[in-house]
Amino acid sequence: CENLLRLHQLTLDQDYLTQAEDILKAAQKYIDNYPPGYCYHLMNLMRYYNTHMFTAVIALNSKEQFQKEISQLFCHAYFLHKSIIWRHVDDEKLFMRIPFIKNQIPIDQKTTLYICRQGVCQKPVYELSEMIETVHKL
Repeated sequence: CENLLRLHQLTLDQDYLTQAEDILKAAQKYIDNYPPGYCYHLMNLMRYYNTHMFTAVIALNSKEQFQKEISQLFCHAYFLHKSIIWRHVDDEKLFMRIPFIKNQIPIDQKTTLYICRQGVCQKPVYELSEMIETVHKL
């Protein structure tokens, strides 16, 4: 169930979400009767209902500028249910699996950070100071 929810978050493929919902529906009577025994399902319910989870798409430029700094930014803070996609230039295999990120490109040949929720992205930022500010506001 968790993997299906994660796949839905990354790909926006509705089939993954439907399958996760089926699992949660099947587990509902067990969760209702003995919640402590089904804590993993409860954690998946938290993920399912989390409206603040985001996917960060980092569109790296050809020099992969700021990769270390951005990685440290996300590693030093806790964000519940986040997903991070490192988008390299011309990564066709990734674009086939996650088509919506093909449009998240490095702006002005600079590494660019996109914060997206359910396929809708905020204004992209490409200056390191703006990236730091954006991540701190999450």
